[in-house]
Amino acid sequence: MTKLLAIDTSGEACSVALSIGDEVLEQFEVMPRLHARKLLPMVQSLLAEADITVSALDAIAFGRGPGSFTGLRICAGVVQGLAFAADVPTLPISSLAALAQGVNRRHGHEFILPVLDARMDELYWASYRMVDGCACLLGEEQLTAPEALDLSQTLLSADGHWVSVGDGWKLAEQFPAHIAANVQHLDESCHVQAGDIIRLAQRDFLAGLQVPAEQALPVYLRGKTAWRKVGEQDSNNRA
Repeated sequence: MTKLLAIDTSGEACSVALSIGDEVLEQFEVMPRLHARKLLPMVQSLLAEADITVSALDAIAFGRGPGSFTGLRICAGVVQGLAFAADVPTLPISSLAALAQGVNRRHGHEFILPVLDARMDELYWASYRMVDGCACLLGEEQLTAPEALDLSQTLLSADGHWVSVGDGWKLAEQFPAHIAANVQHLDESCHVQAGDIIRLAQRDFLAGLQVPAEQALPVYLRGKTAWRKVGEQDSNNRA
């Protein structure tokens, strides 16, 4: 039986999930600014509940972004620490894909547009189609101004109804006209849940997409934001 741990702190929620074969255990709580304090205890609680150790896992999946800079750094740091110590590979999973996966799980929609507020009057977004029960990316993940949100090519090729989730809709007045005309906004929570990361991680694990701990890195989309790997010192403090 494949054993996977999934962790996400890409937004305000802190979420962990553990799958052993077809059984999935999950803990989820919205806790802004408490991720650093609460994440490891949640992981330890879930592992204890299943009576399993980190070294017995086949891989550790995590929400690699885009999302909160601080949340992504906390998550990747914890994953690197756990994976290094137990010599377990990792599975980076898009936070946008996990949001799309959650929409399909709850409502069954096939074409999904997650749209997140990236601050500075910009959006994180991507378009997905469900294939064999998993969210599959159409095109690329994007960081753009609201007026640059563009599904025109995808809408022409898609044979289905589009829905969208995410706090980026607070900027909907700036969206292009074809978004409002062709995409239904679902007024629901846009928190990533680790159980949805598990489903995508199972697909990627079978595809052999595991990476070593040192490659468990956040994806910010905005420029090349600095990221220090676990144990790396600030160059300004080196002798």
